[in-house]
This record gives sequence, structure tokens and C-alpha cells, in this order.
Amino acid sequence: MSAGTDRDAILSRRARLLALSLAGAGLSLQVGGAAPVLAAGPAASASAPSWKLTPAEEQQAARELFRRALDELHNGTPEAALDLLNQAARIHPHPKILAQIAALHERAARPDLALPLYDRILLDPDVAPELLAEIQRLADRTRARVGLLRVSLGAPGSLLLDGQPVEPGEIPVLPGAHRVEVRFHDGRTLPASVVEVQPRAQLSLVLAPGPRVFPAICLSPPPPPPPLQGGGCGCGSPGAPRE
Repeated sequence: MSAGTDRDAILSRRARLLALSLAGAGLSLQVGGAAPVLAAGPAASASAPSWKLTPAEEQQAARELFRRALDELHNGTPEAALDLLNQAARIHPHPKILAQIAALHERAARPDLALPLYDRILLDPDVAPELLAEIQRLADRTRARVGLLRVSLGAPGSLLLDGQPVEPGEIPVLPGAHRVEVRFHDGRTLPASVVEVQPRAQLSLVLAPGPRVFPAICLSPPPPPPPLQGGGCGCGSPGAPRE
């Protein structure tokens, strides 16, 4: 066996052991700098090991986490599967991993969380054409089930949507009422406002310090998508993502 083959085998085994030990050891892989770093979680000791992964290790660890996630799905534990998939995506955001996360969000009636993942895949120039076409179909279907908030801030600050921090810009949201708050960096705040968003409609908000929020501008909804046929993208079938 050549030295290169020996090294590949060692890397594969090391990545496999790393992925299999994550949950039990209370460790998580976090992206920091040029490569993910193994960091101690709440259940891990302060002296837990930390090292950077090579690209080969990243891909192998992501594949193992993906396989484990599919096992969790087959066992009827989608929450555990989603946690494993999110870990895999932080290491190596392969389109099939992102698509499977999006599918789980849709399964949980959260198309607003699925749509950004579909859009992220669509921006990947290396996605195979057949997968790209299917993701486009799923994105169009999902887009018809959500509303879109376009929020801009008139001064530097932090935006809260339904109590959760979000980045200003285009934000997919579930149809219905949503609470919007702003805490400006100079200490001023805007009173909470409740906005109503309809499916497939776009709502623009300009939020600036002052006695009131600028009027919202309702944009015309986009034309309805063409009739859809067929099922999902098949990303839930057993097997690791292929390069």
C-alpha cells in the first residue's frame, strides 16, 4: 500500500470516528477561519481536543453525519436527523445536505426556513443540471406558500422579528401577523409593530428612528407559478452525497 493510500485511509478513519463521537462526547464542529474547528460543547470538558480538519476529512465527516441523519429519519426521529444535518452542513454544505434540511423544514410546516436553503442551492454553480431543475421547482412551490418582508433600517441597529434577531433585507415569513422591533445602536428603539403578510405577497418596511415607522409599501404579488406535478427531489433516499 502506498504512502498516499495509507494517509487517505487514516484520514477516512479519523473523520469517521470524529463524526460518530460528536453526539456522545458533547462536541460540535464549528466553522472558524479557513476550516471547521472541533469545539467543546456544554457537556464536554474544558480540556477537550481541538483541531482543524482537512478538506478530505470535512467531506468524510459530513457523509457520516448525513448517513446517520437518514437512519434517524428511518427510525422516525426527524428532530435528531435535523440536528445531524445541520452539523453536516456546517462542515460541508453539499447541495443534497441543504436540500434534505429544507425538506425537513417543509415537513415541519416551515416553508419560510426552507426557501433560503433552496435559493442558496440555486446560486451554486456546481450543482448538477438535473438537481438544479428539481430544486428550482421546489423553490417555486415553496415561494408560493410564504410572504416576503423587505426590511431596511434608517440607521444602524438590530432587527427583531417575532422576538428573534434577523438580518435586514429580504426575509421569507409565514403568512399571518408578525411582530417587528428595532433596537438602534445609539440606544433608541422603535415600538413594536405588528404587520400582516399574505401568501405570495411582498411587504416593504423602512424603519428609522423617530416618532413613527415610515409607511409600509405593499408590492403587487408575483404571478402564480405553473401547475406542479411530481414528488420531491429524492434527497431523502439512503446514501451519502456524491461529489
